[in-house]
Amino acid sequence: MVEKFHQLYDIERKRIDDVLLDLSENYFFLDKDYIYSRIFYCKENSAYYNELLEASSSK
Repeated sequence: MVEKFHQLYDIERKRIDDVLLDLSENYFFLDKDYIYSRIFYCKENSAYYNELLEASSSK
């Protein structure tokens, strides 16, 4: 979930509301708010997202 969010938001540069809608309707079939909270309010997922950001910015 975190990797797909990173791909759509940071690499493909889509708007966050479009990304959450896409993840909700086409990939995970979960509520948008739940997806957002799992990515940003779960310590492990948030840390992993930050690692992805650092790795992509160093390229």
